[in-house]
Amino acid sequence: MISLQIGDLEEKVRNMLMLKFGRLVDLEKLETVTVNRTVEELKEKLRQQESKSAAEIAKWNVSNTSLSKTNLFETCFCFGLKFYLG
Repeated sequence: MISLQIGDLEEKVRNMLMLKFGRLVDLEKLETVTVNRTVEELKEKLRQQESKSAAEIAKWNVSNTSLSKTNLFETCFCFGLKFYLG
């Protein structure tokens, strides 16, 4: 009895596949081949965030370099002032 129902359902599936695709399609293989849209969207978000982070890091590096040069200048100036004033 159950095997007859399974056979009927398999026949229905074959007919539906033929109507929809014009041929029999292995849906399990199709699922493994298709791209997961959510994963791809998350990957793109990650790429964008990495790009923003890299730009922010570069900005901080430039800022820190400027601060280092400013601090060096101030230190030299102070030493020069101390030397000059005695």
